[in-house]
This record gives sequence, structure tokens and C-alpha cells, in this order.
Amino acid sequence: MATTINTPRSLPDNFPFRCRLEVDAFSWASFLNDRGYLTSVVEKLAGVAKMQLIKVVATEVAVDPQRLGGDRFVDDGGVSVQGLITTSHIALHAWPQRHFFMFDLVSCTKFAHLELMGVLRDLLQIERIAYQSFANVADLHREHHGITQ
Repeated sequence: MATTINTPRSLPDNFPFRCRLEVDAFSWASFLNDRGYLTSVVEKLAGVAKMQLIKVVATEVAVDPQRLGGDRFVDDGGVSVQGLITTSHIALHAWPQRHFFMFDLVSCTKFAHLELMGVLRDLLQIERIAYQSFANVADLHREHHGITQ
């Protein structure tokens, strides 16, 4: 006998991860390989989003130009910064050789997505960007499945 847990019809109004911002962007700024600067970016964005940081961890993988290939997702070095916030997480992953970074903020409390995007654009000198912004994931589940309340 199969059991289904948390089907879309059973999502409560206080379903977690109500807000999310995902960003993929290109920047030709020299500081995409600067762990200290990218850590300060995550700290600044947490403040702008009015999130309480519990811990920030930054990891640097040495850049090896020999490993660069045609696949943009090859592990060719870079910096990852993860911020644990009281309501979920913030992550920033940068590949300086590719002039590319990814940013993700997930929270069960609302935040100002457009304001955050503006600060991110300024701090990382974004040239090209693609992003997704979800104000309420529970509503997206309901909308996707045609559920009305």
C-alpha cells in the first residue's frame, strides 16, 4: 500500500520556503575570486533581506586554467560562500575563470526581492543576468495543481 505525504492539496498556509530568489549571472569583476569580498556580499545581502545570519562558511577551490573545458559546469575552481540564516540559507558560488556566479536565497519569511537584486547587481557588477523569484512556493504548488482555497 502506497502512502503519499505532503501532496500539493495538503500544503498548509505556513508551508516552509515561501520565498526564494535564484540568480545566474555574468560579471567581469576581478573580485569573483576574492573569498573575503564574496563573504562580505553574503553578509550585506542578509542585512538587506533582514535575515539573521547564524554562520557563514566560505570555501575556495584553486583555479586551474588547465582544467577549463567546453563544459561550463566543470569544477575549474572558484569560491563558494554559504550563509546559514535563522529562516533557511543564502548561497553564492562564483567561477572567476568563467566570469559566472550563482546566488540563491531561500527563506520561510518574505523579503524584498527587487531591492535585493539591485544590491546584488551593484555589489557584483552584473553584466548579464537570469533569475527566478518566488514569493510563495506554497501558492506555486497550488497554482500548478489547479487548487483553490
